[in-house]
Amino acid sequence: MRNAKNLLKMITLSMLIALGVVISPILRVEGMCPMAHFINIVCSVFMGPWYSLLCATLIGIIRMITMGIPPIALTGAVFGAFLSGVFYRASKGRIIFAVLGEVIGTGIIGATGSGKSSLVSLIPRFYDADKGVVKVNGNDVRSYSKEKLSELIAVVPQKAVLFAGSIRDNLCMGKDYSEEKIWQALSIAQASDVVRGKEGGLDSFIEQGGRNLSGGQRQRLTIARAVLKDPSILILDDSASALDFATDLHLRQALNRLPMSVFIVSQRASSIRHCDQIIVLDDGKIVGKGRHEELLENCDVYQEIYHSQFAKEEENEA
Repeated sequence: MRNAKNLLKMITLSMLIALGVVISPILRVEGMCPMAHFINIVCSVFMGPWYSLLCATLIGIIRMITMGIPPIALTGAVFGAFLSGVFYRASKGRIIFAVLGEVIGTGIIGATGSGKSSLVSLIPRFYDADKGVVKVNGNDVRSYSKEKLSELIAVVPQKAVLFAGSIRDNLCMGKDYSEEKIWQALSIAQASDVVRGKEGGLDSFIEQGGRNLSGGQRQRLTIARAVLKDPSILILDDSASALDFATDLHLRQALNRLPMSVFIVSQRASSIRHCDQIIVLDDGKIVGKGRHEELLENCDVYQEIYHSQFAKEEENEA
């Protein structure tokens, strides 16, 4: 009789796992699908906590193999940045923005002074939020040391920072990377031609501040340096502003294939229109949040920005 009960439990568990694997991609939201959550509850109540743990583990492994989704996603952990109920004051009495939820694969757009850089600066803790929580990989950003955050997050500012030395030294920043990895990062950043065009290649000399490079070349090299770091989160703070439209497009396409959360801060609608989510800022407040098509319908500020640039940008990209 006991063996029959155990067999029945295992059959039920197998059915639940199969159901979760089939349905969970359809119902999956914000890192944990309702079906996986339901299965865990059923297993915990009727079969004990060990069956619940086994079920979650098996579903995670199966989904990792078949769909390329990390098992940890089923526990509700968010890999990337998550900002919830965040308020930040840049000056006394002025609330700069209130963030509503998960921001992964996000484009941030707004006029000069709207708070774009201030928003993304909360993630690496350049500032701390007055209220709410900022999470990186599911953990409160304040629980990390500055050194650990530096490993997890790469920020590329609009003004490229380069020092006097070789291209290799500027990219590697004292670390030992293989030639293959360096060239891979340069390719992603659309900077391979910059280096190949120099007589000394990676050992070519860069003047202080990159004075012997164009603005676009400087930006591409600093993006390559950030990509070479292989961070979990990459923040491009208007750091492709000097790139032509074709190069900007190729850069975004290359970044889209990387296994990391990417934040693109830009005043160009074309730079962020294909992001998973777009946050629209105006005078320090979030006035829109959604995909490009949604914002074109329901966000006046985004409509104004987009239509003021649309004709010109479409002509350049054509």
